[in-house]
Amino acid sequence: MFDAFEEYLDYLDLEEASADATIQKREQTLRHFSAWLRSERNVSEITSISRRDVARYVEHLVDEGYAKNTILAGYYSSVTGALNWAYDGAYVDEEYNNPLDSLRRKAIKKRAKKAVSEDEKKGGDSNKDFLPKAKVYELAEHAPEPSARNELLIKLMFWTGVRVSEVVRIEIGEDGRIDGPNSDIDPEEPSIDIYSERSSVGDC
Repeated sequence: MFDAFEEYLDYLDLEEASADATIQKREQTLRHFSAWLRSERNVSEITSISRRDVARYVEHLVDEGYAKNTILAGYYSSVTGALNWAYDGAYVDEEYNNPLDSLRRKAIKKRAKKAVSEDEKKGGDSNKDFLPKAKVYELAEHAPEPSARNELLIKLMFWTGVRVSEVVRIEIGEDGRIDGPNSDIDPEEPSIDIYSERSSVGDC
């Protein structure tokens, strides 16, 4: 992996205090991108990455069978985040231009949509594995004791997408009320502060 990407991950860890899972996912993506650049495009320096390299990488992910959302919200997002950090900060000299400056996002989205089209031709997206709402609610009705609490937790995870490790850390007010002092839940917004090991990572 390029040194610039290594420093970007350190930045996320130290300056942004990103969740470990986020950093691990970014690292996995950037290692994949770096390896592809070296093997397929013979690129060994971050300043040698071109607009075409980024576009071809997206096409490679499509050919490998990745889903559109995985490409755009996962791989492409990680790559653009790292490149923008490197070029907007002090890592890359001003004489070099950010390859993303001349890359149209519409063109990238158009390339990524091919993944959906191919899946539709096959009769569905094999990358998706989920339960419909009706099935989730049916399972929630048979939640183990304490049934009321567990039913609520199942529905909360379904609607917000939080992990089990995160949902168990949600705290109500110190006075026992949902909207009480120091509660993670704000019914007015509505929003819920979500924590990983009680280190804030976002809200729902």
